[in-house]
Amino acid sequence: MDNNKLYNDFEEMKEQMSLLKNKLAKQSLINEKLIRQSMSNNQSYINRQGRSSIITAFVTIPLGIAVFALYGFSIYFCIITAAILAFAVYKMWRLHKTLWDLDFTNCDLITIGEQTQKLKKNYTNWPKYSIPVFLVWLLLIYMEYNHMPWSDTVHSLGIGAFVGGALGTICGYIADRKVIRKANEILKYIEEIRSGE
Repeated sequence: MDNNKLYNDFEEMKEQMSLLKNKLAKQSLINEKLIRQSMSNNQSYINRQGRSSIITAFVTIPLGIAVFALYGFSIYFCIITAAILAFAVYKMWRLHKTLWDLDFTNCDLITIGEQTQKLKKNYTNWPKYSIPVFLVWLLLIYMEYNHMPWSDTVHSLGIGAFVGGALGTICGYIADRKVIRKANEILKYIEEIRSGE
């Protein structure tokens, strides 16, 4: 009788252990889904930031070149400005292209991690190249500005170019830091998922 009771107790414990394992597996699956959803939200922000930067550039590049040409800036300055901005748009497109194609809710973590790390590295390194180019561009604008005949319109345009360039740089820097922060969050989520496996 005691053996029968022990056997039944043991079977009941095995059944409870099996139920507990199933519940834990489901809980782990739910946690991974929630983490992947958070990663997907961060990816959406990064993608929106990249697309809005590219769309803004497509609107402002021709407008800026037209204004510079209208107010007498040399064709060389306009071409150099267009080339610098077109290169920046190309880099932004290449940087974001791989993330646009990934589905963070289903893609494997290694691919997500590699692409996010690559994006973060490029965003971190971008000021090393863009700030010197921007300073050279400001020098070019100053040289162009000094060779123009004096007028209130030219003076206003020069001030507007300097202020607009500075504001654009500050806004771009803030947006870049936020993208890097979102990329860091994605990488942190990947580590959480890996540590739970």
